[in-house]
Amino acid sequence: MIVITTLYKVVVKYLTNSRDKNLKTTRVKMKKCLQCKNEFDKGKIVGGRLGFAWIVFIFFSMGLGLIFWLFFRGKRKEVCPYCKSENIIDKKYYKEEIHEIKEESTNDKRILKPLEKNLINEYFEKDNYFDKECKDTIIKHYLEEINLLSNNNLLTIEEKKELGLNTRLKISHDLINIFDLEKLDNKNPKDLLNNFLYSIRNKVSSAIELNETSFSNIKFVKLSSCMDERDCSWCKENDGKLFLTHEAFEIMNENCKCDYFRGVFIAHFEELK
Repeated sequence: MIVITTLYKVVVKYLTNSRDKNLKTTRVKMKKCLQCKNEFDKGKIVGGRLGFAWIVFIFFSMGLGLIFWLFFRGKRKEVCPYCKSENIIDKKYYKEEIHEIKEESTNDKRILKPLEKNLINEYFEKDNYFDKECKDTIIKHYLEEINLLSNNNLLTIEEKKELGLNTRLKISHDLINIFDLEKLDNKNPKDLLNNFLYSIRNKVSSAIELNETSFSNIKFVKLSSCMDERDCSWCKENDGKLFLTHEAFEIMNENCKCDYFRGVFIAHFEELK
């Protein structure tokens, strides 16, 4: 308040002096009052003071500012400076949450879903390159509990030559032990294991997508195959063919002879004619 009063006095003094200078320079003749008939050189300046105007302005501005603050203070929020999203979190607590999630994920072991279990059993019932006694070990690799493709405990060049394998490949003893060596027939063990993984995962993914399509009341799906040398004859012959949504997975699972299914089923919205 003292600062405002001082400022007010300075401004008034400046304006008064300015007015007085103007009066001095412009009033060269004597003045005479028509009421009292007195003559004078310079009249007394009254009125036109800015005191009241300053008071009204200051309090009016403060009032508007207070109203503005009361009205908008509840609408202030912190957002991301890049994307303007309100979903932000303090970095300290974010680190704590990530740490807790990692601890939970390491403690919880993933288990096979019923569909995965059925597909794996079907796979091992068919004639393949794996030693059926190593089924549990292969499942552990599928669940990422172990890594059979690691570069630990590798075969020597002599051992790979003896098995008829490419000597440039890095193959561990743990990997080669899951195969029936009599059936391996110079195949790449890493490719064979990956084909198994892709076969199960791709079929599970297709089953989930078809199930979601069925819930959307879409009656038909169309098979879209890759149409290359890796496709089996069934996938090539049925490329573009329509299947009933609820039958498509079973038909594909029974007939596809690819190393692993690479096609997709696309929703078809038109009725069959």
